[in-house]
Amino acid sequence: MTAAVTNSLDERIIATYPTNDKAKQAKVVLMRKLGLLSGSIKIVEPNEKTPSEKLEGSSKPIGKKMLLLHLKYPAMGFLIGMCIAFLLVLFGPAFAQISPMFTFIAFISHGVFIGAFFAGFRSLKPEHDHLNQHALQAKEQDYWSLIVNTNDTDISKQDICDEIEQTECVVVKVSK
Repeated sequence: MTAAVTNSLDERIIATYPTNDKAKQAKVVLMRKLGLLSGSIKIVEPNEKTPSEKLEGSSKPIGKKMLLLHLKYPAMGFLIGMCIAFLLVLFGPAFAQISPMFTFIAFISHGVFIGAFFAGFRSLKPEHDHLNQHALQAKEQDYWSLIVNTNDTDISKQDICDEIEQTECVVVKVSK
């Protein structure tokens, strides 16, 4: 069983350590051996009041991304609904040709709602849930979690995981 937890859809790796010293040593090892930047490695302590800042980062960029998603996907749904309605009015069945206004209203509204629904689902970041739950469970069990963000590096996640496995990280049982 591996002690480094990762997800193919997430850019982060989380490892758990029994003491603060072991977590700091692992951070130094990753910085020296792999050349990772200090800013891309964070440690969540068991007594930390707000671990969400280290787990997800600042909320302002997340809010901006959510807003952009909620503008982009409904706009795409609007355009797709317009195209489908246009094609139905031109070449479709008689009910679509008889009342083009209602055909456009129906397909545009469905496109916008489906786009907004998809944007909301995408904003939830379901790929982050497993790693966040692991870190919070480790925090509750008085372990330190080392979070490595791989966005800003060219080093593969597998190489980082292999290096983490060489440190003294522990496996934490996560209850479902």
